[in-house]
Amino acid sequence: MKVKNVLPVISIAIGAFLLLACGNGDPIQPTIEDPVIMSFAVAASTLTEGDSTTLTATFSGGDGSINIGVGKVLSGVPIKTPTLSGDTTFLLTVTGAFKTVSKSILVHVVPPPSIVSFSPAPELIAISQRSEVTPIFSNGVATVDQGIGTVESGVAFPVSPNLTTTYTLMVTNPAGKAVSAKATITVSSPKFSTTQPMKGGRCDHTATLLKNGSVLIVGGLRNAGTPFAELYNPDTGQYSTVDYPGDDRFLHTSTLLSDGKVLVAGGWGSSQDAYLSSALLYDPDTNNFVQTGAMKASRGGQTETLLPNGSVLIAGGTNDKTGATALSSLELYEPSNGRFRSLSGSLTDARIGHTATLLKSGKVLITGNAVFPVTVSAELFDPDLEKITTTYSNLREGRRGHTATRLADGKVLLAGGGNGNGAVILPMELFDPSLGTCEEIGNLNIVRSGHTATLLPNGKVLLVGGYSDSLSAYLSSVELFDPTFMKILMFPSLQLRVGRGAHTTTLLLNDHVLVAGGSTQDNVTAESEIF
Repeated sequence: MKVKNVLPVISIAIGAFLLLACGNGDPIQPTIEDPVIMSFAVAASTLTEGDSTTLTATFSGGDGSINIGVGKVLSGVPIKTPTLSGDTTFLLTVTGAFKTVSKSILVHVVPPPSIVSFSPAPELIAISQRSEVTPIFSNGVATVDQGIGTVESGVAFPVSPNLTTTYTLMVTNPAGKAVSAKATITVSSPKFSTTQPMKGGRCDHTATLLKNGSVLIVGGLRNAGTPFAELYNPDTGQYSTVDYPGDDRFLHTSTLLSDGKVLVAGGWGSSQDAYLSSALLYDPDTNNFVQTGAMKASRGGQTETLLPNGSVLIAGGTNDKTGATALSSLELYEPSNGRFRSLSGSLTDARIGHTATLLKSGKVLITGNAVFPVTVSAELFDPDLEKITTTYSNLREGRRGHTATRLADGKVLLAGGGNGNGAVILPMELFDPSLGTCEEIGNLNIVRSGHTATLLPNGKVLLVGGYSDSLSAYLSSVELFDPTFMKILMFPSLQLRVGRGAHTTTLLLNDHVLVAGGSTQDNVTAESEIF
């Protein structure tokens, strides 16, 4: 028997079997993936006007496109946006065969930072002065270098550089875009200039700044002659004499009262050869001295402090010709009745040649002593209770011939002096009234006692002259304490024309400092200088 066309029949049978075995007889369809957006990110979500950014979309299952002129995009490939002028929402659309998905992202657009001005006033200052720099800007946060930090538009910040300094203002908007401007403050080289000498040489005198800007010079050790006071006029640079009643005096005190008059109290009376209890009032309106009430005790080398209530605290001193013993008594002068009254309390330690510093609280810090052994402790007088309320024993050094200066932050700088054992003191100390603590903060460059310390308008402290035991000489050198950096600045070329101690320094209303009189290697001097 002959077999014909068997192979096609077998193929058809096998195909039919396979169709029946797969899918219950349904035909096989190709798989189609739905569109999916995995991520849609922007390089910078905040932009500055006129800038562009990049968008990156990761997706599958379709074709991607972004609105706002971006157009077709490929998955995972960054694409740049047009420049933007305002807040913009970008929409990513991925279109598949049967489905479309989308995702949006907001880009915040901010204006560019702008600096209108950045100017100091004044641009040229002396080292004793300060300047103010005013930044005017918009659309950002601003900082200034040189340790200034964040600043506000239209709000001036004070600066007092020691050298010519350039300050950089940087304004940064929320998008991170920054603009800058610079301001330079020129600091003139510090120097002393001459002014007319006093009418007579003197040391251990007092110098009191009057409300009209003149300086009253009273008493002191003088060569000879009839006692007289002097007035320095800073406008003319001239001294004029003022009639002075009674005994010439030194180691006395002078204080400007609230009404503008000057209280002169105690001291050593040259003609009486004794310490005085008498007191005088100088009236600048009449340019005359008049007698006022006498102290309850004769004394010299005391301190005299104007209290917030207008009365004057008299503390310590001595009435011993040899100066070997000191007083612990306290008195108050009351300008309303022109009388002194004794206080029931007293100093914890009798003191002479000490310092009394009015604190921000209205209390008075008393430090140092010229009587051997030199007192290491300090005391605090409370004017409300009219007595010593606190004694501090944590000072590092006992001092005599030192200075105590209240800084702008309320702390007190103790500088120089000797310890009574023949040793001079280099370390400075800083007393913190809020904590009642005292810490060493570095050294003077030159040991000195009998110097002066003047708080300058910019917060620095000018230390002038004095006597150096190690050099056996009166000093012409000057040091400047900078509380910002807690250190002493030296200017080798800055020298007094005349080395001196037991002189006075007075901050004038024009921010200059008058240096007057003092003791020199040869004699007392009438020389005056202006810093």
